[in-house]
Amino acid sequence: MSPDARFDPLRLSALSHRSAPSRPPPRPSRAYRLHRRLVRLGIVLLAAGPALVLIHLSTDTQYGSHNGTWWTYTVASYDVAIITTIIGVALVWRSPPASDERRE
Repeated sequence: MSPDARFDPLRLSALSHRSAPSRPPPRPSRAYRLHRRLVRLGIVLLAAGPALVLIHLSTDTQYGSHNGTWWTYTVASYDVAIITTIIGVALVWRSPPASDERRE
């Protein structure tokens, strides 16, 4: 180990001492950041679609409930759940921006 190396007890490794701080990595491009946001939105929609189906099923199968509430057949309908899931799949499977360069 070189004399200018320092021991970091948290990482249990030798780290060399730097007098100047390292430069932060460049930010990803705007197109790549938009892509990542849309993929995250797709993941949320993929979770929301089956949740809507479960809500619809649970409200339909409640004992003594012959009429569903208005939101069961509008917001939590099977059609909305399927459309939400399809949009979520499309957003998650979207390809990244055409630019090979992810940095500005």
